Amino acid sequence: MDIDASEFKKNIEKALEEQSGLRMNEQNEIPFEQLFTEEFMQLYTEFDSFEALLEASQWDVEDEDDFEAIPEDEFDTYVDEHTDFPSWEVMSQTAAQRFLERQFN
Repeated sequence: MDIDASEFKKNIEKALEEQSGLRMNEQNEIPFEQLFTEEFMQLYTEFDSFEALLEASQWDVEDEDDFEAIPEDEFDTYVDEHTDFPSWEVMSQTAAQRFLERQFN
């Protein structure tokens, strides 16, 4: 029996998409509250929510544009000081990983 590798890959991607609700090979937007759950925040930070983390910061964040305007190096320092992560990138990657784990459990 021959296995068609491209068909196999297509079937795996379809199954993953159905299970997770995410689209493979596309940029997916996951709401912050699904990434940074209370459980995640309590486990890895000094705060009960992502909103509390932002409210305690020096920045006035009312929307996504305000968040995007925070200098990355300054936010990295803030994350390093108030969470178990050395940077925003590591924190967000870990949150995404935990999100995917929840989708497949």
